[in-house]
Amino acid sequence: MRTIIAAFQFLSSIPIKSKDELKPDILGKSVALFPLVGLVFGLILVLCDWVLSFVFPKMVIDIFIIIILISLNGGLHLDGFIDTCDGLLGGRGDKERILAIMKDSNVGAHGITCAICLMLLKFTLLYGLFGKLRLFVLVMMPLLARWSVVLAIVFFPYTRSEGAGKIFSSFSGIREFFVATIFTLLAIFWLPSAAFALIGVFLFTVIFAKQVTSKIGGLTGDTYGALIEINEIIVLMIFLVGGDLW
Repeated sequence: MRTIIAAFQFLSSIPIKSKDELKPDILGKSVALFPLVGLVFGLILVLCDWVLSFVFPKMVIDIFIIIILISLNGGLHLDGFIDTCDGLLGGRGDKERILAIMKDSNVGAHGITCAICLMLLKFTLLYGLFGKLRLFVLVMMPLLARWSVVLAIVFFPYTRSEGAGKIFSSFSGIREFFVATIFTLLAIFWLPSAAFALIGVFLFTVIFAKQVTSKIGGLTGDTYGALIEINEIIVLMIFLVGGDLW
């Protein structure tokens, strides 16, 4: 239960509290349950989509879905995406400059521009999905995106010497990745086409993580957030492009 609580406390804004202090090893083990948080998010999105369909047209619902997803994680991942874009695009290839920009609480032009593009792309992709496929995607999108972070945490170094991301990186390993992957596979086995989305997320995560590691020597908490945001787009794109075939 403590690992479940830790996973939800870190990845969500759902008010779940623990009577005991969450130790670093518990936080590390909670990485295995990140996909569970994504699954819960997905089910909440499906419920909200169904309720809102009685009141609003689809375009409005899609905007609400994006707002709800951002609210469920307290804007943490979007903030990481913005900081990552600011750092990588404005750091001019200098490691220390990139890390300093990422840590700066001010938002730059690169981050704002990329965030607008991200929201527009996510809205457009959602708007193109209908019926049962749409419901499947609303579940798969947050689930697979959060699995990707487990991959990044376990197999790629953390570049900073401190921070929450350092704790996850130090106290999680192959076992946590194995548990997260088994859970993810069990969650998607009823939808074979989701395997293509899983492969797409895997490939992008590896490529992205290698590129970032080559620039700054590892990943950061901000890049974890960026991975989630971009991989949600990857899942939407794969299902939208292949929807007619599946």
